[in-house]
Amino acid sequence: MRLKMRAVVLSIVAVLLVFSFAPNSSFAICMKKGDVAPEFVLSDIDGNIVKLSDYRGKVVLLTFWATWCAKCWEEIDFIQTSLEKTEDLAIILINMETRSLSEAHLKKIKTTVRELDIKFPVLLDLKLKAYKDYCISSLPSTAIVDREGIIQFAGPHFYKAYREKINNVIKELSAK
Repeated sequence: MRLKMRAVVLSIVAVLLVFSFAPNSSFAICMKKGDVAPEFVLSDIDGNIVKLSDYRGKVVLLTFWATWCAKCWEEIDFIQTSLEKTEDLAIILINMETRSLSEAHLKKIKTTVRELDIKFPVLLDLKLKAYKDYCISSLPSTAIVDREGIIQFAGPHFYKAYREKINNVIKELSAK
C-alpha cells in the first residue's frame, strides 16, 4: 500500500514539475495584451523587405503559419472570408519555413498563395527570428497589434472560440 501511494505522489510531483517549466501552452505564444510587439524585418515571397514598423498607425493581424499545417489553412480561409475587407486592417502571414528553403518549395508556396488569391503579405521567417521573438510554440498563432505597436490579443486560434474574440478586438480597435 505504501509503495502504491508513493508512486502516486511521485507521479503527481512529476506532472507538476513538467507543467511548471513548460511554456504557457494554452496560448502557444509568449506575448500578452499590453506588451510591445517585437519588430521584425522579413522578406515576402517575392523578395521584398517588410518591417512591422512599416504598419505603424494601422491595426495589424499577424498570423504565424506553415504550409504543412492543415489548421493554418482553415485560419487563412477564416481571415480571407471574415477579415480581409476590414478597413484599416493590415493582415500579415508569417510563414515558418526552414533556412534551407528550396526553390521548389518556394515555388509551391507562391503557387498556393496565388491559387488561394491571398492578397495580403506572406512573409518568410527563414531564420525563425519572429517565431523566437514571439515565442511561437503552436501553429497557427495570432497576434493583433494596435496602431501604436502594442499587442491587444495574442494566442492560438485553432479553437473556434477565439474567432469571435479576434473579430471583437479588431472591431474595437478599428473604431478608435
